[in-house]
Amino acid sequence: MKKRAASHRLTLDEIHKGEFVSAEEDFELNYLITQDARKVYRAKIVATVVSEPYISDDTAYGRVQLDDGFDTIYGSVFREQTALLDDIQLGDLVQAIAKIREWQGEKQLTLEAVTKVHSNFLLLHRLEIIKAHKEHQEVLGKAQKIYAEEKEKIRPAKERAKQEGVPADIVEALDELKFLEEKEEEPEVSKTEIVKNKVLSLIGKSPEGMEMDAIIAAFADIYTLEEIEEVVRELLSIGEIFERRINVFVKV
Repeated sequence: MKKRAASHRLTLDEIHKGEFVSAEEDFELNYLITQDARKVYRAKIVATVVSEPYISDDTAYGRVQLDDGFDTIYGSVFREQTALLDDIQLGDLVQAIAKIREWQGEKQLTLEAVTKVHSNFLLLHRLEIIKAHKEHQEVLGKAQKIYAEEKEKIRPAKERAKQEGVPADIVEALDELKFLEEKEEEPEVSKTEIVKNKVLSLIGKSPEGMEMDAIIAAFADIYTLEEIEEVVRELLSIGEIFERRINVFVKV
């Protein structure tokens, strides 16, 4: 039997600032990488219910908004789990354990357990978070040192981390954060640029020149007439192609 992933105490802003990673395999879990390189499969939060809990008429779906003083988030329940919201009311302080998910770029929670707690519990929750952060920072420093000294090569860094008693998942998280950061820095290629490159490549395959009608026909299923005409004009203006005769184009 597969061991259930442990939950991590988090504030809601830590969830929103983290990087959500979708599992590549069907049976793997999605997870969040926090800014300080923690992999979180399940979150434990303490927050106030700031919307009337909603449960659909067929009890297949429920939803509630939570606020912990740092940020807000929506928590959802499905099927038999909708019973978790039966005794929850607007204004209640609750502790929730949940899986983190992302929908249209927005972080959300799939609630697994919800319990009403005393107001003092919020202070205890925050103290536990501070304690966990302090402990993590010590290990994180070691992981960063190993990752840097191994030239950011993940396999030797993980092996060395295990030998030195540093959790390998922190090294993995550092590597994934680096990858995600580099991915964000990559310039986004516009649709016009993509169309332009494809049209130029097609014209280049015909040394004697290609008629405009043939270019349009080649991309009729994926691009509009206006898009194709626009990139042809641009290719002409920047000197990538020339018009050998009316509506017949040759790559320079």
